[in-house]
Amino acid sequence: LGSGPVTYPIGLVVTSAVGCSDSATQQIQVFPPVTAAFTAPSEGCSPLDVTLTQQGTNGTQWMWTMGDNTTLVGPIVQHTYVNTGSTDQVFTITQVATSIYGCTDTVSHDILVHPVPNASFIATPFDQQFPAATVNINNTTATGSWSYSWDFGDDSTSASIDPITHTYATWGTFTITLVVHSGGCTDTA
Repeated sequence: LGSGPVTYPIGLVVTSAVGCSDSATQQIQVFPPVTAAFTAPSEGCSPLDVTLTQQGTNGTQWMWTMGDNTTLVGPIVQHTYVNTGSTDQVFTITQVATSIYGCTDTVSHDILVHPVPNASFIATPFDQQFPAATVNINNTTATGSWSYSWDFGDDSTSASIDPITHTYATWGTFTITLVVHSGGCTDTA
């Protein structure tokens, strides 16, 4: 099929039982097909910026529903997905392509948006005199489906949510680091 409509003649011949006949002809116009197509990332960390470009054929108008009560129009659209929750969120992006003849096609893709944890903790006391060497640690990261990686600065680590205390074997200055992970998204305190 070319880029324009194709016209086909349709004919009908009717013959009666006694041999009388009549015929009729009509033109049928067939429009070229329109296809909706685009690619989108399958997942990412919030805030996730996406640029979507139509990749279909014979479309002249494109409407995009972004899965978060946002509708955009045009062959190229940009959108930012935000997941402020504590669990993964799936958004369904739907594109409707329309041809100059009013023909439409629809395609959808899901995108998984991971929340980004906000790592935070309190360690007290900030300083003390050896042999006092125990630090109380309170993980103040908002609750979520995260994994935790603690580095106490003295070659010891932990993967617990809240290590509660850590005792140092010697005097010195130590930096405690908490890395919180969620679906490839991380934050460090």
